[in-house]
Amino acid sequence: MPHPTPAQLLYGSVTVVALTLALLLLAPSAPGPVLGAAAAVALLTGAAVGAAVPGRRASGRTKAPARPREAERRRGAGV
Repeated sequence: MPHPTPAQLLYGSVTVVALTLALLLLAPSAPGPVLGAAAAVALLTGAAVGAAVPGRRASGRTKAPARPREAERRRGAGV
C-alpha cells in the first residue's frame, strides 16, 4: 500500500480542522456526546477527502532484468 502524498495529508488535515471549527461554532455549548460525534464526522470527512485526492501513479514501464544470455550478447562476449 503506497504512502499518502503531502497533498493528501494537507487536504485531509485542513478538512478536519475546518469542519471541527465549523461544527464547534454551530454548537458551542453542546454536550459531550454531540462533540464526540462532531469530531468523528470531521475525522471521517477528512479521511474521505484525503483519499479522494489523486495519489502517486505507478509507472507502467518497469524494466525487467535482462537475461544473462541477452546481457552477454549486448556486451559482445560471444565473439
